[in-house]
Amino acid sequence: MEILKKLFVVFVGLLVVVLALLVFRFFYLKGMLRFRLTGPEPTPVVSSLPVSPKPSASLAPSPSGQASASPIPKGKLVRIDVDDTAAGMYNIDAKQGTKITLTLSVMSFNVSRGGLDFRSPLISTGLILPGSSKTIEFVASNSLVFTPYYANSLSPAPYTIKVNVFAE
Repeated sequence: MEILKKLFVVFVGLLVVVLALLVFRFFYLKGMLRFRLTGPEPTPVVSSLPVSPKPSASLAPSPSGQASASPIPKGKLVRIDVDDTAAGMYNIDAKQGTKITLTLSVMSFNVSRGGLDFRSPLISTGLILPGSSKTIEFVASNSLVFTPYYANSLSPAPYTIKVNVFAE
């Protein structure tokens, strides 16, 4: 009888440990626990700042002596930290015609396959190595989805980044 009690206690202890590991794994994969040993958790930076137009040779003074200024197009700067399983942000909202400057930074940890390549039907970043980033610029004309792929493979990561474009 004494041996059955000991076996029961050991069984219950193992069951508790297994359940605790399953709960931890679930929340870690969902990104709710951010145990980062090498730096802070991913933080997206989003701002709606005017983007300076490229200088052109047609900035001749107007007849009144004032320089004619073209309207400055609105732009959106977005920085997203990403790894193999999660991104710091999953949706980007922009008005149609907005110039979007998107910087994707691949974290130096939790990237096991040599980097990520973000692809959409119109734009591909090419391979971004762990610990580095790549910036792309485009004008938001239609909504699109960036799917991250593991380095040199056709295997997608388990998330996407959506650019939602809406009319003014």
